[in-house]
Amino acid sequence: MQPFILLLLSLLGLQTASAQSVWKTRFTGAGFSTTPRKICLVVYKEEKLLEVWGERSDGTSARVHTFPVLALCDTPGPKRRQGDGMTPEGLYRISLFNPRSLFHLSMKIDYPNASDRVLGRRGDLGGDLFIHGGRATAGCVAIGDPAIEELYALCHSYGTGTPVLIFPSNDSARWNTLLALWQQHERWDLRDFHANLRIIWDRWTSTRRVPERTVLRSGAYASATRDGAGENVFYGAVPAALLPRDTRTGLHDRPD
Repeated sequence: MQPFILLLLSLLGLQTASAQSVWKTRFTGAGFSTTPRKICLVVYKEEKLLEVWGERSDGTSARVHTFPVLALCDTPGPKRRQGDGMTPEGLYRISLFNPRSLFHLSMKIDYPNASDRVLGRRGDLGGDLFIHGGRATAGCVAIGDPAIEELYALCHSYGTGTPVLIFPSNDSARWNTLLALWQQHERWDLRDFHANLRIIWDRWTSTRRVPERTVLRSGAYASATRDGAGENVFYGAVPAALLPRDTRTGLHDRPD
């Protein structure tokens, strides 16, 4: 094995050991007696915050830590094509870890997901969206080198699949303003997308249960969580404008 690879692995081992101690303290402070079985990352674009949540034994989540985001595109709205500079919005998962990133360390999210593939520009969606170190980015989420060392170590211990929820804002008044703005300017695509995502955000803030990701043929999210009995509980009605007539019964829902 080449010397620089050995050095990299050695440094990452030191970072991981230090980060594990930090996270153990944070979990204890958040009320966990042991390491949470699952974690979730939540990004709020307007507030430039990345929150780490741990799942309790009853399925609800507790906030463990908040990192300031140093750079992202805070313009509200989803990413729809290669090169638009937008930071995506929606329900994602960590799909890859890159210890040799140009941005110190990075974690890839699985954009485009099933919703993006329906609603985005066909054949020109782009990709390679990461949470990474450094202080600058073009559509990714940059949180700085010290922060990514801690977050990378934590998420790597859980493996790929950790949910990443990305919302335009964490403020109900701002959501209302966005929906009114899109309607005023007849941007029905953005109004319907944010009306749909608002349902997910409302339920997340009220229940603190991480949504499972289910996408309709229309591209709308019809996300569900597990209730106390382990049954799927869907998040209310998806906006009718997003549903083709033959899917309004829910018979054509499919998991992503």
